Formats: sequence, C-alpha cells, structure tokens
Amino acid sequence: MQNKRTVFVLALVIVFVFSGCLPQEMKEPKKEQQSQLQKENNTGEAEELYDESEKVKAVYIGRIDPAFVEILHEGEFETYAFGRDVEFAIEGDGIESYSAVDITINIDGQGRKQIESLALADPPGLGNAPEMKAQGEVDAKFGASVCMIEGDPYYLPYQSMISTPESVAEGDYIDLEYYVDGYGRNVITWYEKIFTESGRFESKEGILMAIKLVGNPDGIEAKEYLLSAEAEETMESLQLKMGEEIRFHYVVEQEGVKKIVSLERME
Repeated sequence: MQNKRTVFVLALVIVFVFSGCLPQEMKEPKKEQQSQLQKENNTGEAEELYDESEKVKAVYIGRIDPAFVEILHEGEFETYAFGRDVEFAIEGDGIESYSAVDITINIDGQGRKQIESLALADPPGLGNAPEMKAQGEVDAKFGASVCMIEGDPYYLPYQSMISTPESVAEGDYIDLEYYVDGYGRNVITWYEKIFTESGRFESKEGILMAIKLVGNPDGIEAKEYLLSAEAEETMESLQLKMGEEIRFHYVVEQEGVKKIVSLERME
C-alpha cells in the first residue's frame, strides 16, 4: 500500500513538471501590440508611421529626380517625396509645369512629409479678389495660358484671352492687372501690350505729338501719337526741343489709336 501511494505521488510530480515545460499556445496580440510590432524596423527600433495628413493648394513645378517633386506653396518652393500612385497621376492627368494642383501630404511623427495624392485643379477664373498692377516683359510661355514675366508665372484665364484681341507672345512688354487666387496663381484679369519705339521729336499740338521714327527715310512723314496725361507731364519736365531723340512706350487703343504712356530723352 505504501508503495502504491509513493508511485502515485511520483506520477503527479512528473505530470506537473512536464506540463510546465511544454510550449503553451500563443495568444493573439492586442491591437496596441500589433501596432507596435508594425512600427518596429529591422534594427528593432520603433519607427513612426504616417499618422497625420494635410491638404494643400499649390502650383506643381516639376520632378527634380525619380523620387521627388517641387511645388510652389504660399510663395515658397518646397520639395517632397512621392509614391507610385502620384507618378501615375502626373503622367495620366497630363500635369505640366506650373499647373495648379490639390495635394494630400502625409506627415510622420518626426515631421517628415510625403505626397499621398496629387490632382489637377480647375483652370483659373477672373474672380473678384483685390487686383494689383504690374508691368514687364514676357520671358517665356508655357502652353497658351502661363506667361513668365520678370521671372514670375502669371496665368491668363479664358475670359481674359477672349476679351483682349491681341494674344501675348514671348518678348512682349505688357501692362497688366492681376489677383492672387487660393493656389497662389497670379491671375491676369486685364492686359495690354506696350510697344517701344525711338525717334526725333518733331512737334506737339495739344495732346498730339509728331515723331520721326528712327530708320524711316526722309520721305516718310513723322507719325502722330496721342499723349497720356502722364506722358504729357513728362514732356513738360523734359522741356524737349525739336530734333531731340527720344525713346517712348505706347499702347494701341481701339480703332488703332496709338497712345504714348511714357517717354525719355535718349542719351
């Protein structure tokens, strides 16, 4: 009897020992643990995933290498990494340099940014924002509606192009009014070309001024131009004498009337 009791006790001990050594079934990690596991990189250090997004309106400048694009946002040039989906959007939607775009940017815990999505925005309209004035030479054109003037892009809305009879070309010097829209585009609401000539001052009668243009043969008479109020004030301050050479800027108004808007004595 004593031997049977001893054997029974030994059997219980063996069962408890082996039950502690056997591998137990792994429990499914909690959501917090799964998230933490996903954040661990190959070195075992925790890496923040993108946990914040920002939507911005900007102007797409172009790709600067296979993985980065440059945009113009709130007057500043910025560079962002982008994924394959964004590359498909750029190529598929025909997004060109200086196109306005709607962008979603992902931001991680360390402030690093990457473009998640990029879509072509609607073309600019005339709008009702406060207008500003500018003058300058058109350095280059991108398509029919984007003009580079003195190094800055300006946009011609469709309504503006059909309301002004003369199209803008590279090398033109124009006087313009514009406003800045939500994408940072300088949208031209009105413009007119300014032409430049030089010649000899021949006569002035009222607000009409006769000028013998440089290069014209003697047999061709002096041409008459209308003086703007500003140009007339300049004439009085210069006290021009007949035969003096001047350089002047003029615009072509309705019915082909040429009006001088500024002038200067040639040295």
